[in-house]
Amino acid sequence: LSPVQYERVLNWLYRRSKEVDLELKATCAPHYFRIAGLRGTKRLGCLAGINVFFISSLGYVQPCGYLPLNAGNIREKGIREIWEGAELFKLLRDPEQLKGKCGICEFKYVCGGCRARAYGRTGDFLAEDPQCIYQSEKPLDENEVRFGSIGGAHESYL
Repeated sequence: LSPVQYERVLNWLYRRSKEVDLELKATCAPHYFRIAGLRGTKRLGCLAGINVFFISSLGYVQPCGYLPLNAGNIREKGIREIWEGAELFKLLRDPEQLKGKCGICEFKYVCGGCRARAYGRTGDFLAEDPQCIYQSEKPLDENEVRFGSIGGAHESYL
């Protein structure tokens, strides 16, 4: 899908979620939570390396199954040591490290973009998400006041 088609699908999914008596979830679609946030639904987007992680069959601890970066290996270190100490996870948990339009977006604490897509396109997991078409219209400081305390997010992420 093109970024515009992707945005349309996510908007359609949000509208349908309000029309049916069925919970619809957007997996690996952090932009959905920006769309929902604009409409008053407060939830957190991508949790890769923030609240969840993936362990490969070889014991490598990664932010998610789509982001092939290793934070450590459970055969060499304890999971707590990796989770709390790996630089990769520390960077993912700090939205101030995001680059490009994700770095200045008022929704970086809610959406954060897809770090796997950023990595796949640029080789930099902190780069802007190439699938996002949203353009911030206000200076960041005004938006942080308005959106910085959106609920449903883990306190270490906000």
